[in-house]
Amino acid sequence: MCAGPQYLARASVLNNRHYTTSLTKELNTEFFPSSPFPFTAGTYIDTTVIRDNNIITAQGNCFIDFAIEICDYFGQFKDSTEKIQMAQHYKGMQE
Repeated sequence: MCAGPQYLARASVLNNRHYTTSLTKELNTEFFPSSPFPFTAGTYIDTTVIRDNNIITAQGNCFIDFAIEICDYFGQFKDSTEKIQMAQHYKGMQE
């Protein structure tokens, strides 16, 4: 989540994988001035959460979506409707 995918990228785990992150080039320069920007162009997806096979990444403020996607990966929902209902339930609690 958030800037965490940078560590997956630095370990080459995200090579040829779709991912999302909150870490922009500008933030990388600000927070990690001695480290080059770790992400390659072309596989970044601007979305709240994305799963590419067994790799799940999410934007920093999307912890509910991230948790729901992890549960879905492990087969915890009987169908997509149950997955959507669970997400709506927990997102409703934030309001």
